[in-house]
Amino acid sequence: MTYSLAQCLKQSLQIIILLTLTSKHAVAQDFNKGVNAYNSHDYAAALKELTPLANSNDPDAQAILRLIYRRGQGAAKDNKKSFAWYMRAAKQGHVEAQALVGGFFESGVGVLQDDGQAFEWFMLAAKRGHAEAQNRLASINAEKGTPKDEILAYMWWSISAANGKTTSAKLRDMTADILKSNEIAQAKALARSCMNSNYANCGY
Repeated sequence: MTYSLAQCLKQSLQIIILLTLTSKHAVAQDFNKGVNAYNSHDYAAALKELTPLANSNDPDAQAILRLIYRRGQGAAKDNKKSFAWYMRAAKQGHVEAQALVGGFFESGVGVLQDDGQAFEWFMLAAKRGHAEAQNRLASINAEKGTPKDEILAYMWWSISAANGKTTSAKLRDMTADILKSNEIAQAKALARSCMNSNYANCGY
């Protein structure tokens, strides 16, 4: 039996798709094994399953490894390793990791303290709807801004509150006590603009 070039290409494509699906299924199984092991407090097994995936740039596996090293679960506590896994996941767009990298830079744990880097990583996560990153941006604007900017702080606390961060609502209301009525109106307008533009127009 002879096959045309088109038939050969079709068969090759089918084989590639099958291998890809099989590979993805195996990866998913390994990841689930790692997660189940972590949740069962079998951290050695979690490390065994998740480390190869993390080294293959799986951001979810990387995010779990940073917890293991941050907390010293099944491995020696190592803030530098934890930060390194956070950063790898953050660079691949893992929004929770981006917010946590901001926290590392803000606190100086596992890395040199850097408010500028903290602001940049919080901003990345905040513009993807991360309520805690939005809360931290508000605090930075209120406490460390150059100059301090209570209007932007009020804006981010309003947005964070709208995304479910209850403490942000309290902090926003406290900030209202030091703002004039026209400044509050400006902050509310900025918050609406920011959210309605999917975080494209946020006063920066």
